Amino acid sequence: GSVYVSSTYNKAFTFGGKEVADPEGLTSACIVKYNEKGQEQWAVTLEGSAVVYALDTDADGTLYAAGSFIDVVKYTATDGTTGELAGGADAHSAFVAKISKDGKVESVKTIAPVINAAILESFMYFPEPNYVYVTPNNIQIDGEKVYVSATYTADVEELGWKAAYLNVFDFMYMENKSAGIFSLDKANLANPTSVATVQNTENISYNQYYPEALDFTAENGTVYVGFFGFGNLTMATPAGNKDFTFGISADESGNKEHAFVLATIGSDVNAKVFNTEMHAKDAKPYKVYMEKSGDNLFIGGTFFGQLPFDAQKNSGELASDIFTASVKAADFSTNWTFVGQSESDALSMSVNGETVLISSKNIFHI
Repeated sequence: GSVYVSSTYNKAFTFGGKEVADPEGLTSACIVKYNEKGQEQWAVTLEGSAVVYALDTDADGTLYAAGSFIDVVKYTATDGTTGELAGGADAHSAFVAKISKDGKVESVKTIAPVINAAILESFMYFPEPNYVYVTPNNIQIDGEKVYVSATYTADVEELGWKAAYLNVFDFMYMENKSAGIFSLDKANLANPTSVATVQNTENISYNQYYPEALDFTAENGTVYVGFFGFGNLTMATPAGNKDFTFGISADESGNKEHAFVLATIGSDVNAKVFNTEMHAKDAKPYKVYMEKSGDNLFIGGTFFGQLPFDAQKNSGELASDIFTASVKAADFSTNWTFVGQSESDALSMSVNGETVLISSKNIFHI
């Protein structure tokens, strides 16, 4: 019955009867706990430039948090113990924290991005400040593993992830966004292992293709991955790789096929592409959320143009629209789809049995 909430703060506040110090203008992060009656329990703080993006709990009530930070961040637990996260001064590193139900920080793991050495030595790479990053977007506990998804723009050496860069006419390099999923041992957040990456097929290319949005859900060691993408992409996993090619218009329209890929990763890799018509894209980013319930996968978020799961449904012209879809986990066949029929921006999704709650400017109960 407890509720965990993450937020940022930039001034002193009191929570659960304890004073949290002023972070002196820094946008810091905190995680707070309320009991089933809505009463304040405790706050764990990360003082410095930090953001928490995702939370999950296990059956024992232990909390797992994933986020990013810059430079050095000081964390303080409910028992007064403190520690530090150390990362690059000009890069957003990722962290995963394991916190007891009493608010004690039991373990912390940091994942740092490193600029590709060959690109750096070329003297043609001039990254914008803080644009080198590993940014988590989801975390889930499954069995004895913690799974985390993230986007990244630099090498992640611990995971064996190599960044993709755009070669701009042999004049300069630009970062090309990639996405990945990794796992950690639940007991102590050790043994970082790559589950999958999705990125441009060619590491150095004149064509900047990337996954628009990626999410996952895990059950009994099988990871279900879903992402929007365009161009030539490769999903690389320890169990094998899959290549995808999506349509790009040869004229000056700029139209692209933003297809959706759904895959399972276990002892082998299976994938299905939900193709769409090529179209221009709204400036807003795609979003995707995934959960598994029973025999079905529930996928939600925002899309543009033709809905990948139902060719008869479309968003408004150059407008983002909210959607949900129910897909059989066994063969990825579509059970049903829902489209909001108005410009929307999906914020979150939760599933209870066959009921889906997706939030936006409006809340849809499906």
